[in-house]
Amino acid sequence: MACPAHGRLWPGSRAVIGATQPAPAPAREPVLREPAVLESRALLGNSREIAIRHGTETYRLKLTRHGKLILTK
Repeated sequence: MACPAHGRLWPGSRAVIGATQPAPAPAREPVLREPAVLESRALLGNSREIAIRHGTETYRLKLTRHGKLILTK
């Protein structure tokens, strides 16, 4: 009988000709989820700046005059 930890035979046991070991379970692939997509207009509305509270911190999301977004703490 083989030790499950490293596949070697236990002391005093005998190998059986033709015996096979069960195949190891396949490794689980991590589940990759696509992030939620929000339109910036859904967050900003008609504003050029909003405050976002995250826990005890407040961040500001600003829309620049060049159409870029800046997130600051």
